[in-house]
Amino acid sequence: MRSRLHLLPVIALGWLTAACGESEPEEGAQPTPGFDQAAVDELRSLGVDRYFDRFEPSAVTDLGEGHFGVEFAVDEEGPICLRGAPYRFGIRERDSEDLLIFLQGGGACWSEFCAAQSATSVLVPTHSVMDEQHERSVMPGYNVAHIAYCDGSVFTGDTQMEDEEGVRYHRGLVNLSAALDVVKERFPEPRRVVLAGTSAGGYGTILGTLLVRLKWPTTPLDVINDAGLGLTNPERPQTLALMKEEWGFGSLVPPSCEACREGQFTQVIGWALERDPTLRVGVFSAYEDEIVSGPFLSIDPLDFKALLISETDKLHTAYPQRFKRFFVNGDHHTAVPRFYDHEVNGVPYTSWLRAMLSRDPSWVDTLAD
Repeated sequence: MRSRLHLLPVIALGWLTAACGESEPEEGAQPTPGFDQAAVDELRSLGVDRYFDRFEPSAVTDLGEGHFGVEFAVDEEGPICLRGAPYRFGIRERDSEDLLIFLQGGGACWSEFCAAQSATSVLVPTHSVMDEQHERSVMPGYNVAHIAYCDGSVFTGDTQMEDEEGVRYHRGLVNLSAALDVVKERFPEPRRVVLAGTSAGGYGTILGTLLVRLKWPTTPLDVINDAGLGLTNPERPQTLALMKEEWGFGSLVPPSCEACREGQFTQVIGWALERDPTLRVGVFSAYEDEIVSGPFLSIDPLDFKALLISETDKLHTAYPQRFKRFFVNGDHHTAVPRFYDHEVNGVPYTSWLRAMLSRDPSWVDTLAD
């Protein structure tokens, strides 16, 4: 039986500062949005932006009422889905200065486990933060780019593998980069960008933050990560090693992210927070998420809860004003199915998100008992 992970108290803030960095602006200070030049140079030296401005869509279809479908011709070296289907995504254009970039979820695929979406649609869903009709809509009137998911590598892959079903195209980095090119051309100077994602898309927001920041270098950026916090099972390091090998994302992790060497991909969030003093990240999870703890991590649900709290404690302690959590009891996966029903300590999840986006003081770290 696995030994329990324990919820250890924070022993020294100095240790956290060394591990995650500390760049909370002084009260009254108004820092400039964006990564510092050293961070930009490091990301470019890694080739994080190597697929920017390389692929043009084969078709952009006006679907009416501000909706557009974008499709790329099948290209084994370019945008493509897991089993070879064409890569497509959707845009919903409104008369707004604000832009929501939403990364879709849909499973994952590597040699130990493969259950992933392998085709996409050009339609923009109307659930969760993309719902513009509900009376409690969080982002009504926003322009929306729904970045569809079909690569099996949580938007990070840049490899090609073979299995018993044929070729697996893990081209998440290419797909996301090509999609962001299109979105940038259509919305070159938004007043703000919100990057959100759920499940695999939540995981995708971690490296996606780096890409979005390079594409819109000085635009205020908020990130909403739903059930994709980058946790790995410390008792199964071989799984993380396989993902890095089969998806090829290991080379994208900044070498200067010292905490990332400990095996928790979560700490890339801390790297970004340290280097962009205006970046803000809000995260959602159920304490015993049955999908992430089960098939994805193969970890006991209570161990998952302990790991979830201990890893995110590091980030919240280092960046208390810019990294905040909304954690609920239960084992359900993502906020989406009950988006308007989640409540912790009398605070609805939708109100918490609106407070985040409006920079209201009521946006606080919110953990269920």
